[in-house]
Amino acid sequence: MKEKPSESRFALCIENSEYEDLEKRKIYQILPDAEAAQEG
Repeated sequence: MKEKPSESRFALCIENSEYEDLEKRKIYQILPDAEAAQEG
């Protein structure tokens, strides 16, 4: 079987009022989270 190449996804932080550990204008890689996906 061939594996599907994974696509990297990124997000830009534009506001961090609720999450002080994030930096504004910094790019973060989005990591898969199956448990969070189930919760929506």
